[in-house]
Amino acid sequence: MTTPRPSGDLPGHDDHAGLCPNPACGKYVQFNLCNPVSRSSGHQQRGDLQLWPTYNEAAPTSGFHTPDGILLTVWQCPVCKETAVVFEHRTAGRSHRLLAWPRRTPREVDPAVPEEIRSLFAEGSEAEHAGALRAAAAMYRATVEKLCADRGATKGGLKAQINALKEQGTVEDSVVDDLHEARLLGNWSLHDALEFSAHEVADVADLIHEALFEVYVQPAQRAAMREARRNRRDNHRAGETEPT
Repeated sequence: MTTPRPSGDLPGHDDHAGLCPNPACGKYVQFNLCNPVSRSSGHQQRGDLQLWPTYNEAAPTSGFHTPDGILLTVWQCPVCKETAVVFEHRTAGRSHRLLAWPRRTPREVDPAVPEEIRSLFAEGSEAEHAGALRAAAAMYRATVEKLCADRGATKGGLKAQINALKEQGTVEDSVVDDLHEARLLGNWSLHDALEFSAHEVADVADLIHEALFEVYVQPAQRAAMREARRNRRDNHRAGETEPT
């Protein structure tokens, strides 16, 4: 399964620069083209294969064999030395690239977040990684709606519900701003038919993830630490003996 990313993020036939997809690196670099051994000749060739309309190892200087073609290319990051495999589809001089490897996995949220909210967020993340960005925007907006309902903010539209969270003292101002970003992304994607980039959708997903952490995960962690301290105290007292 390929992972859609903006073409400008990935190296291609005409431009070897891009963002390293290795999560531990992520730097913007000038990729090196790997040189695998040709299956047919045994000699080293360019690190790309023409997959369509015919399957061929691309000659070192030939580039695409036809105006329309698909290449499978192996690139190496000069910083972390990890490799990436990119599908590149070139049509009438235009290039569209997809990351084939390393495979991206959908985002996950902590089990401290209510299951219905986690389910909506997971669906949004799966849609995002499948390249269905409008569907992702809709599901991320639905995640915020469910968060508001879970915290008792159900009156009015979503804008009023998010603002109600602030009035309740449920969330910080920064979290309110993040939730509004998710609301607007969904509104503009669905109602105004705007097409947002993968970067923009991913940014909103990160904002929601952080909001869920602050609303659910962090309080649960703090409660667990308080309980652990109480248990330690109780166990200590239970071990004490009455003075004679």
